[in-house]
Amino acid sequence: MYLSRTYIPSSARTSDPSMYKAYHILPFRKSFLLKYATWPEGKLEQIEFHEHLRILEKGYPIRAVEVASSAVSVDTLEDLRFVREKMLDDPFFCAYKDKLREC
Repeated sequence: MYLSRTYIPSSARTSDPSMYKAYHILPFRKSFLLKYATWPEGKLEQIEFHEHLRILEKGYPIRAVEVASSAVSVDTLEDLRFVREKMLDDPFFCAYKDKLREC
């Protein structure tokens, strides 16, 4: 398949394309990571700035499963600011937060 930091499929040919948001939890075996570290960036990775494309370009699969979640992607500084603000109201964050911050 394909991964991108932008919308795929695009709305260029249809006004309402069905899309999925990707959440990445990727476990790797040490032997695979040692191999991965020796591979140069592939063409698609250079275009998309998405390191998982290197794996796909080498012919390895990436398993995906559908989950229900309202998680927010953090790709920009503005995204990070938004999430940091939202985290202050999150009960899990408050339970595990750094002792320097107050909830």
